[in-house]
Amino acid sequence: MKITMLGASGSGKTSYMSMMMQQFVNDTQNGFYLVDSSGNIEQEVYLKLLIDKVSTIINGKFPDSTVINSVLQLVLMHNTEEVIDIDWIDYKGGLIKNIDLNNSDTNEILATLISSDVILVFVDTEFLATEENEYQVKSKTGINDLIFLLNLVYKKTNASKLNVLFVLSKADSNHSQAYGEDRLISRCHELFKPHFSRCPRNARYAYVCVGSIGINRVKSTVNETIDTFGNSTRRITNEIISSDIAPYNIAASFAYCLYMACVSAIESTANEIADKSSALNQLCAGFDSVQRIIDFLFCKSKKRYAVHSLKRAIELEQVEVAALDRYRDQLYQIWKGVIKTVPTL
Repeated sequence: MKITMLGASGSGKTSYMSMMMQQFVNDTQNGFYLVDSSGNIEQEVYLKLLIDKVSTIINGKFPDSTVINSVLQLVLMHNTEEVIDIDWIDYKGGLIKNIDLNNSDTNEILATLISSDVILVFVDTEFLATEENEYQVKSKTGINDLIFLLNLVYKKTNASKLNVLFVLSKADSNHSQAYGEDRLISRCHELFKPHFSRCPRNARYAYVCVGSIGINRVKSTVNETIDTFGNSTRRITNEIISSDIAPYNIAASFAYCLYMACVSAIESTANEIADKSSALNQLCAGFDSVQRIIDFLFCKSKKRYAVHSLKRAIELEQVEVAALDRYRDQLYQIWKGVIKTVPTL
């Protein structure tokens, strides 16, 4: 399973990652938790640094923008059972402004996005929750760059397995809360319409408002300055007003990603079962000619082994689907009522 995060610099990806790791590595959610599967000291240190950032966030210092791309190798556990392997990929924010199809890095990013089970697109709600015009908001949130990148992805795939979750970050600030979550989601949807008009209708989309600190725990102040030419610049500063943090919808959004990954895995495995069942039916088909009977007599043991192997493979995959289906239902209990899904556009 592969989850990839995209977003402009300062959109809240690192804070989200820190709180998510706090909730799923240092803690459990309905029996689900994450385990480091990389086997290397570098990732172990990086995970510790992410979790350590929680204390700095509580003290009012939000982490700086990520300057490197990172890939985390994790295993999702449920109690003592392994559920699914996860590659969690975080691209640095400035990357989306440097897309060049003649660049090998860009093609590598596109390949990663195409093979991802879920793409998280981060949008800063503090810019959505302004009265600024569409051009200004798109510029500050990186939406134009994100649309361009997503359109490139959909040109190279039929989007039958891709799931996109729009993560509306910093929604716990008083500024964003005053604007209203339904309005934030509606505005985000409107701003991404140039992408929706071009993507396949079978693509799956959803929205969630999240916050690393918690509702009524962050106070935002909007400062506006006007230069000598009359151009205004808005700067938003955040102040944490409570040390009792309660991350808002972080666990639910991650649970939704895992849920959709289970859905994709179930669909993929079901297709494999159908293909194997078809092959099994062909192997077991009646023989309608003397030559085929002779062929069967000479390769009877080989064919019997093939039939047994296919039956065993189908049985194992049916057990896998049943387990994934059970985990999917349990994950649904974590995010139900929180995620706003968009089944068709």
